[in-house]
Amino acid sequence: ITGYGVIATTNVTAGSVNWTFNNNGLEETVPLGLASPSSGPYLLSAHGDIGGFRHYNLDVSPPSADYFSTHRGTSSGIDFAESNPNIIARLVSDANYGAYSLNGGTTWTDFLTNTLPTLNGSGSIAVSADGSRFVWIPSTTVSASRIAYWTTNNGVNWTASTGGPTGSRVPISDRVNSNKFYIYSSTSMYVSTNGAATFAQSGTLASGGGTPCAVFGHEGDLWVPLYGSGLTHSINSGANFTTVSGVQYALFVAVGKTATGQSYPAVFIVGRANGDGSLGIYRSDDGGVSWSRINDNQHQFGLGSIHVFCADP
Repeated sequence: ITGYGVIATTNVTAGSVNWTFNNNGLEETVPLGLASPSSGPYLLSAHGDIGGFRHYNLDVSPPSADYFSTHRGTSSGIDFAESNPNIIARLVSDANYGAYSLNGGTTWTDFLTNTLPTLNGSGSIAVSADGSRFVWIPSTTVSASRIAYWTTNNGVNWTASTGGPTGSRVPISDRVNSNKFYIYSSTSMYVSTNGAATFAQSGTLASGGGTPCAVFGHEGDLWVPLYGSGLTHSINSGANFTTVSGVQYALFVAVGKTATGQSYPAVFIVGRANGDGSLGIYRSDDGGVSWSRINDNQHQFGLGSIHVFCADP
């Protein structure tokens, strides 16, 4: 197992062993970042060891033309501008640790400078709704340096934010307001309304949890998985949260295309809902009022080791 698939031989006892890659559609990869743009490819994927891809057909491996053209080692965080999905930023494991694309991932340009603290990993990145700002929380050897940094010129210059938490956090962009960003830390939600220049604590949550999801088309709308406390929802930029009664446990949350006859995007979770003790993937078409499991016990899809989770708008 190489990370690229299954390599086979039929003459292992020969003096010169022949190895072939003779399977199609089977790959062992570690996705570290996923994003589903509002137009263009269905999926953008960032992976350990092999870079990343644009996916226009989810039934086959992407062709070489859709293999990201640079930094084909480990890629991690990836995000796009909600109102201009041709603008994409992603983080990589080699200098300058990040790159951007202005044409939907066809070509990439490295961040020109990296004035951030010394990195030992690339961290997490968010792109504003209009693509005018990137916000990066790097992984560094010094925990106090793991704060948000922002740029308005595609990575030529970076400025440190103030007021936000420290540590390995994930910046989240509001999908409507280009000046609004969120950082979730422990039981607190921090919000910036000036493009990540400053953050302030907005509200508190019942318990610690996972990565929030901001809803496209709805400013200030956030879902947060709270692990053992289930799922919580805010419609006022994290000032107040409402616990979703039908969810007992949530590892990940994402939003996707609005179901026919509904007015709010579909909500997806990896977790437990409806009192079902089985870990599964669930969908709500009515804003979290009711939930339907969309997998079964024979189709687990690696639920115990998911790294990232997203839905298609």
